[in-house]
Amino acid sequence: MVRNRLFYGICSMFLFLTACNNAIESGIPTSKVNLSLDLSMEDYQLTSPLAFMSYIRPRISGEATGYGGILVVSGLDDQIFAYDLSCPNEKASTTRITPFDNVTASCSTCNTLYNTANGSGQALNSTTKLVLQRYRCIRNGNKIRVVN
Repeated sequence: MVRNRLFYGICSMFLFLTACNNAIESGIPTSKVNLSLDLSMEDYQLTSPLAFMSYIRPRISGEATGYGGILVVSGLDDQIFAYDLSCPNEKASTTRITPFDNVTASCSTCNTLYNTANGSGQALNSTTKLVLQRYRCIRNGNKIRVVN
């Protein structure tokens, strides 16, 4: 009886440690991100709900804009989300998604449509499991730092 419990315990632990990883991946290479935004100055458009701004190149020394640039979206309830502009299906820094309304962005190469307003970055019209690479937004009043 004790031997059976030990056997089942070991098997359960083995299954737990080797189970499939269901983490959703973006599919693009990791790149440095360090972008400073000021909502009271040049980035004021992001104070409106469902507004967006794209940052392809660093604006000042020390900034880094990820693999293909950064898309910053203001969601509802004063939330800010940031994504890499590179399409995770294409995996090229020059193949960027284009925001065409306030809640979605699309890739002109593979025609995948992504949800950008809720922080998920999930594809809306495709069966792909890849999502937009999301970056952390650290807010302090009107200042936001986008980092990875």
